[in-house]
Amino acid sequence: MLQERVPDLSRRLSEFVEPYRVRREVYTDPAIFELEMQRIHERVWVYCGHESQVPKPGDYYAVQIGRQPMVMVRGADGKVNVLYNRCPHRGNMMVGDRHGSSGEFFRCSYHAWTFHHDGRLRSIPMMESGYAGTRYGKDNPDCSMKHAARVENYRGFVFASLSPEGPSLVADHGFTTGQIGLTSFEKLLSPTTMKVGVEHGLGCFADKLPEDERTKTVVPDQFRHEIATSFNLKGRGLVVLTSCSHRGVVNAIKQAQAVSGIDKVHAVIGGFHLAPYKEDYVRQTMDSLQAINLDYVVPLHCSGEPFYEMAKAEMPSKLLRSYTGTRFVFSA
Repeated sequence: MLQERVPDLSRRLSEFVEPYRVRREVYTDPAIFELEMQRIHERVWVYCGHESQVPKPGDYYAVQIGRQPMVMVRGADGKVNVLYNRCPHRGNMMVGDRHGSSGEFFRCSYHAWTFHHDGRLRSIPMMESGYAGTRYGKDNPDCSMKHAARVENYRGFVFASLSPEGPSLVADHGFTTGQIGLTSFEKLLSPTTMKVGVEHGLGCFADKLPEDERTKTVVPDQFRHEIATSFNLKGRGLVVLTSCSHRGVVNAIKQAQAVSGIDKVHAVIGGFHLAPYKEDYVRQTMDSLQAINLDYVVPLHCSGEPFYEMAKAEMPSKLLRSYTGTRFVFSA
């Protein structure tokens, strides 16, 4: 009945939104609510919580995804699971509190079925005598708590989706790399220094620095604040914006790959900070970028003419030059 209404509703959705006002049906029509559940809340990634909210095995945090009660729980193996907050026997809610600890296992308050924190059925009272010859038992996956169709953990932030299909968590979304580690040959050129301490609300907080720098008055600027922004272009790979690359363009790419779990790089854009370096260092950078096998290289300010000329000679089909006002469009 409802599925027969949805197509008709889809054709007239635009009628509900007018210049400077929205019709009340947008907030009250059950069919629109159903459409929102089907097309948005039951398809997209929904933030469940941070892994720090369930620090120990058995700790849980109850959430709602669409119309479904869910529970985020830390398993005995340390993994964070997102399960339907229902007993598969009669649909009773497993936990009623917003958060807490379930102990060593979940126990349903209705018939005392118990479940491991990864959802697997643990035990059924009188299983042998009361359920012999029935479909109830550990061998039947329908007797275990149901998992969310997809769960991903992005740097401690746990997301879940009820739909088995759809883009990965970072697909079609921008993400930051976090602090860029010095994991390649690239050196850190520090032309500036930082004065340790805060004056009038401005400055460098000593407790945020490495321990060996906290007691010093002035320290070299290690550009630890610099991060890269990346996008996962569907079917193409990562587009990495390296900023000024003080911590290295190769390091920035490797950090984006590590954070996203995606190896393919479609393009790298940024100031590669190669202008002060000698030719052998620029050569190493070129060799590393060629080894990554990216599709496009877009060097911006402070990349230096030596790098540009080298790239022009060795990867002419991949090199894109940018000027003030240049706009690049990367399509999936």
